[in-house]
Amino acid sequence: MTPSDIRRPLVAAHRGASATHPENTLLAFRAAVDAGADAIELDVRCSSDGVLVVIHDATLDRTTDGHGPVAAHRAAELVRLDAGGSGLPTLEEVAEQIGVPLLVEVKSADAAPVLARLLVAEPRFAARVRVMSFRADHLRVVAQYAPDVPRVLVTRWPGRAALARAAAVGAVGVNAFWPSVTPGSVARARAGGLGVLTWGLGERNLERRLARAVGLGVDVVIVDDPGLARAARDAARG
Repeated sequence: MTPSDIRRPLVAAHRGASATHPENTLLAFRAAVDAGADAIELDVRCSSDGVLVVIHDATLDRTTDGHGPVAAHRAAELVRLDAGGSGLPTLEEVAEQIGVPLLVEVKSADAAPVLARLLVAEPRFAARVRVMSFRADHLRVVAQYAPDVPRVLVTRWPGRAALARAAAVGAVGVNAFWPSVTPGSVARARAGGLGVLTWGLGERNLERRLARAVGLGVDVVIVDDPGLARAARDAARG
């Protein structure tokens, strides 16, 4: 996924096709691939026995029939939960079953070294992964173990401080909240040699927003409905 890709911006499915399927499940990931997503964004946390499980929240209550912290349960318990007609997948299951590039967001400190060791052990999987986090220290841990795996800093505002943090951990890009993506913020990122990803576009007026993303030269848009976004992007590109 590079800025020179002729399909720019690439469409990454936010937690899979989460507009129409349970987020962060294999159902959502397969639906995203079927809809033509160029990549999938997902979140990882560690189980109590050190297995990477795909889930956004620190607790189970919102997206599953389980309760309490993710980190308080063993992986064998977590994968049996109902996450809306589908179980919680482990990252290794996703790696085996989903073949498109993955934007893997690290949501907990204990997940960073586990992810890094997995990427070192599985170079073919690592070749299609970008590691993301709001936390520069999480990215620093990944860089320590797996320096060749590209890293992206997630931020609500890609100002000079965020760009400096991204540069300090050797990030290849910043993933910025859509309202903060402006000609100025894109130019500052580019001047620092950083790619620009964005999230939070929503579904209303998506064609207009995709047209703006095309005009700004955004590299990746992370969206809940990848099929709708692809159509909007293609319409914007004429």
